[in-house]
Amino acid sequence: ERHPSNLFTLTARAPTLAGAVKKVNGYAETLIEEYIDYRQRDLANWRESLEVRKETLQKRVAELESEENTLKGKAGVVAPVETLTAINALLSDQRRNLSMLHVQRANEEAKRRKLEQQTGGIGPLVAANAVEIRKRGAAIAAIDAELAALRERYTDLNPKVVGKLEERRALMASYTEFLQSHGIADVDIAMLDSIEAHASDLADTALRLDVLRENIQALENEIAENERRSGELTVIIPAFDRLRVKRSDAEQMLRDLDEQLENITYME
Repeated sequence: ERHPSNLFTLTARAPTLAGAVKKVNGYAETLIEEYIDYRQRDLANWRESLEVRKETLQKRVAELESEENTLKGKAGVVAPVETLTAINALLSDQRRNLSMLHVQRANEEAKRRKLEQQTGGIGPLVAANAVEIRKRGAAIAAIDAELAALRERYTDLNPKVVGKLEERRALMASYTEFLQSHGIADVDIAMLDSIEAHASDLADTALRLDVLRENIQALENEIAENERRSGELTVIIPAFDRLRVKRSDAEQMLRDLDEQLENITYME
């Protein structure tokens, strides 16, 4: 007789008490053996069922990992979420730096316009020919000094003065032709140092502007590339997250199955 407490009462009849006890013990041993045999078959079937489920889940986890790796390969990164966060932070810094570069370029362009006004647009030509201008100016100044010394002693009709005046006119004509041929006919020798200094500043400004333009273009290209990557990751990450959740659920189910298998081993 089976009781709700999962205990059994066995009753046997025999001519003697010893015979009845022997019968009951025989029944009990048979019952235990039958139960062990039944329970072992039951646990074996349960284990087999769990092993099949485990194998299916392991295949599913492998498939999900493969899909994740495909997405990672498509994104070109190992950790899409972390990479997107880093790219967005980088984009913020790059946009701020680009804004600063635009301000610097605007300031340099304003400075360039001012210097171009100060040099009358001929600063670079003056700077390029400054040595020759000074050389010819020095020659004219030397003749003027000689003329001044001669005029202290002679009139302009004196052959020495006349000769020196002719020499000066020839030098001036050559000087004027030189300036005109180089597009700097309006240069004032007295302003040469100032123009040359401004021209030097203008050249430096032009160089800085070239560097700024190159930096701005390079940074704009980097920003465009990072925005493209950010857009790709933004599209990929939801799918990646769904795969990751599915894989996490499957792995949890695997852990649960392993725990059940350990329980079966204990029960066996």
